[in-house]
Amino acid sequence: MEEFIYNNQTYYLINGMFCDELFIAVPEILQVQIATEYFKNKDFKSFSQDDLITFIKTTKDAKAYSVSKLAIEYGFEKFNNDYFVKITLPIITSIYRLTKQPKLALSVANKFLALYNCASPALYTSMAAACCDLEDYVLAKKYADIGFAKQGGSKGYMTELSLVYQRIKKNTNAD
Repeated sequence: MEEFIYNNQTYYLINGMFCDELFIAVPEILQVQIATEYFKNKDFKSFSQDDLITFIKTTKDAKAYSVSKLAIEYGFEKFNNDYFVKITLPIITSIYRLTKQPKLALSVANKFLALYNCASPALYTSMAAACCDLEDYVLAKKYADIGFAKQGGSKGYMTELSLVYQRIKKNTNAD
Protein backbone atom coordinates (compact mmCIF):
# COMPACT_ATOMS: atom_id res chain seq x y z
CA MET A 1 0.00 0.00 0.00
CA GLU A 2 1.42 3.33 -1.08
CA GLU A 3 0.42 6.73 0.23
CA PHE A 4 -0.07 9.65 -2.17
CA ILE A 5 -1.10 13.22 -1.47
CA TYR A 6 -3.27 14.87 -4.11
CA ASN A 7 -4.89 18.29 -3.62
CA ASN A 8 -3.92 18.22 0.06
CA GLN A 9 -5.77 14.93 0.63
CA THR A 10 -4.14 11.61 1.43
CA TYR A 11 -4.96 8.63 -0.76
CA TYR A 12 -3.73 5.06 -0.75
CA LEU A 13 -2.94 2.88 -3.74
CA ILE A 14 -4.35 -0.56 -2.93
CA ASN A 15 -4.49 -3.30 -5.57
CA GLY A 16 -4.42 -0.77 -8.41
CA MET A 17 -7.15 1.45 -6.98
CA PHE A 18 -6.92 4.67 -5.01
CA CYS A 19 -8.79 4.85 -1.71
CA ASP A 20 -9.39 7.74 0.65
CA GLU A 21 -8.22 7.95 4.28
CA LEU A 22 -11.09 5.65 5.28
CA PHE A 23 -9.86 3.10 2.70
CA ILE A 24 -12.97 3.58 0.56
CA ALA A 25 -12.44 3.54 -3.20
CA VAL A 26 -12.78 7.01 -4.67
CA PRO A 27 -15.30 7.75 -7.46
CA GLU A 28 -14.09 6.90 -10.95
CA ILE A 29 -13.57 10.47 -12.13
CA LEU A 30 -11.37 11.18 -9.11
CA GLN A 31 -9.63 7.81 -9.58
CA VAL A 32 -8.58 8.86 -13.08
CA GLN A 33 -7.31 12.24 -11.89
CA ILE A 34 -5.34 10.84 -8.96
CA ALA A 35 -3.92 7.92 -10.92
CA THR A 36 -2.83 10.11 -13.81
CA GLU A 37 -1.10 12.54 -11.43
CA TYR A 38 0.48 9.70 -9.45
CA PHE A 39 1.89 7.81 -12.44
CA LYS A 40 2.77 10.64 -14.83
CA ASN A 41 6.12 11.37 -13.19
CA LYS A 42 7.29 7.77 -12.99
CA ASP A 43 10.38 7.24 -15.14
CA PHE A 44 9.12 4.22 -17.07
CA LYS A 45 11.77 4.77 -19.77
CA SER A 46 14.36 3.25 -17.47
CA PHE A 47 12.31 0.07 -16.90
CA SER A 48 13.18 -3.35 -18.23
CA GLN A 49 10.69 -4.89 -20.65
CA ASP A 50 8.97 -6.93 -17.93
CA ASP A 51 8.86 -4.00 -15.51
CA LEU A 52 7.36 -1.81 -18.21
CA ILE A 53 4.67 -4.42 -18.89
CA THR A 54 3.86 -4.53 -15.17
CA PHE A 55 3.73 -0.72 -15.08
CA ILE A 56 1.40 -0.66 -18.09
CA LYS A 57 -0.97 -3.17 -16.51
CA THR A 58 -0.94 -1.24 -13.23
CA THR A 59 -1.63 2.12 -14.87
CA LYS A 60 -4.44 0.66 -16.95
CA ASP A 61 -6.04 -0.99 -13.91
CA ALA A 62 -5.77 2.33 -12.05
CA LYS A 63 -7.44 4.08 -15.02
CA ALA A 64 -4.41 6.25 -15.83
CA TYR A 65 -5.06 5.61 -19.51
CA SER A 66 -3.00 8.51 -20.86
CA VAL A 67 0.06 7.26 -18.98
CA SER A 68 -0.59 3.68 -20.12
CA LYS A 69 -0.76 4.76 -23.75
CA LEU A 70 2.50 6.73 -23.49
CA ALA A 71 4.25 3.76 -21.89
CA ILE A 72 2.94 1.32 -24.51
CA GLU A 73 3.91 3.58 -27.39
CA TYR A 74 7.37 3.99 -25.89
CA GLY A 75 7.62 0.22 -25.44
CA PHE A 76 6.62 -0.41 -29.05
CA GLU A 77 9.69 1.59 -30.09
CA LYS A 78 12.15 0.33 -27.47
CA PHE A 79 11.13 -3.34 -27.29
CA ASN A 80 10.38 -3.89 -30.94
CA ASN A 81 9.52 -7.61 -30.54
CA ASP A 82 6.64 -10.07 -30.76
CA TYR A 83 6.50 -10.73 -27.01
CA PHE A 84 6.05 -7.09 -25.97
CA VAL A 85 3.51 -6.40 -28.70
CA LYS A 86 1.53 -9.58 -27.96
CA ILE A 87 1.17 -8.62 -24.29
CA THR A 88 0.50 -4.89 -24.71
CA LEU A 89 -1.49 -4.65 -27.95
CA PRO A 90 -4.70 -5.98 -26.32
CA ILE A 91 -4.19 -3.46 -23.53
CA ILE A 92 -3.91 -0.46 -25.83
CA THR A 93 -6.86 -1.60 -27.95
CA SER A 94 -8.87 -1.91 -24.74
CA ILE A 95 -7.80 1.58 -23.69
CA TYR A 96 -8.84 3.00 -27.06
CA ARG A 97 -12.24 1.35 -26.62
CA LEU A 98 -12.58 2.66 -23.07
CA THR A 99 -11.80 6.16 -24.35
CA LYS A 100 -14.44 5.88 -27.10
CA GLN A 101 -11.99 5.30 -29.98
CA PRO A 102 -12.98 1.88 -31.39
CA LYS A 103 -11.88 2.75 -34.94
CA LEU A 104 -8.40 3.56 -33.67
CA ALA A 105 -8.37 0.31 -31.67
CA LEU A 106 -9.04 -1.68 -34.84
CA SER A 107 -6.59 0.32 -36.92
CA VAL A 108 -3.73 -0.16 -34.44
CA ALA A 109 -4.55 -3.84 -33.95
CA ASN A 110 -4.58 -4.56 -37.68
CA LYS A 111 -1.36 -2.60 -38.21
CA PHE A 112 0.53 -4.60 -35.59
CA LEU A 113 -1.03 -7.94 -36.62
CA ALA A 114 0.51 -7.37 -40.04
CA LEU A 115 3.96 -6.67 -38.56
CA TYR A 116 4.29 -9.01 -35.57
CA ASN A 117 3.41 -12.51 -34.44
CA CYS A 118 1.08 -11.08 -31.80
CA ALA A 119 -2.31 -12.71 -32.31
CA SER A 120 -3.99 -13.74 -29.07
CA PRO A 121 -7.47 -14.48 -27.74
CA ALA A 122 -7.35 -11.22 -25.76
CA LEU A 123 -6.54 -9.18 -28.86
CA TYR A 124 -9.30 -10.74 -30.95
CA THR A 125 -11.76 -10.31 -28.09
CA SER A 126 -10.90 -6.62 -27.89
CA MET A 127 -11.19 -6.30 -31.66
CA ALA A 128 -14.59 -8.01 -31.61
CA ALA A 129 -15.75 -5.66 -28.86
CA ALA A 130 -14.53 -2.66 -30.88
CA CYS A 131 -16.60 -3.90 -33.83
CA CYS A 132 -19.61 -4.14 -31.51
CA ASP A 133 -18.96 -0.54 -30.47
CA LEU A 134 -19.15 0.34 -34.17
CA GLU A 135 -22.26 -1.86 -34.61
CA ASP A 136 -20.46 -4.08 -37.14
CA TYR A 137 -21.68 -7.38 -35.75
CA VAL A 138 -20.63 -9.45 -38.75
CA LEU A 139 -16.99 -8.48 -38.31
CA ALA A 140 -17.39 -8.72 -34.52
CA LYS A 141 -18.50 -12.35 -34.90
CA LYS A 142 -15.56 -13.08 -37.20
CA TYR A 143 -13.05 -11.72 -34.67
CA ALA A 144 -14.84 -13.41 -31.76
CA ASP A 145 -14.68 -16.74 -33.58
CA ILE A 146 -10.94 -16.31 -34.16
CA GLY A 147 -10.44 -15.50 -30.47
CA PHE A 148 -12.54 -18.52 -29.50
CA ALA A 149 -10.44 -20.81 -31.69
CA LYS A 150 -7.19 -19.35 -30.34
CA GLN A 151 -8.23 -19.92 -26.72
CA GLY A 152 -9.01 -23.53 -27.54
CA GLY A 153 -12.78 -23.37 -27.28
CA SER A 154 -15.05 -22.86 -24.32
CA LYS A 155 -13.53 -22.26 -20.91
CA GLY A 156 -16.81 -23.03 -19.14
CA TYR A 157 -17.20 -19.71 -17.33
CA MET A 158 -18.00 -16.08 -18.02
CA THR A 159 -15.13 -14.56 -19.96
CA GLU A 160 -14.83 -11.28 -21.80
CA LEU A 161 -15.23 -13.27 -25.00
CA SER A 162 -18.49 -14.84 -23.82
CA LEU A 163 -19.74 -11.33 -23.00
CA VAL A 164 -18.88 -10.20 -26.53
CA TYR A 165 -20.82 -13.15 -27.94
CA GLN A 166 -23.78 -12.16 -25.76
CA ARG A 167 -23.54 -8.61 -27.07
CA ILE A 168 -23.48 -9.83 -30.68
CA LYS A 169 -26.46 -12.11 -30.07
CA LYS A 170 -28.45 -9.37 -28.32
CA ASN A 171 -27.91 -6.93 -31.18
CA THR A 172 -28.47 -9.33 -34.05
CA ASN A 173 -31.15 -11.60 -32.58
CA ALA A 174 -28.94 -14.51 -33.62
CA ASP A 175 -29.10 -17.87 -31.90
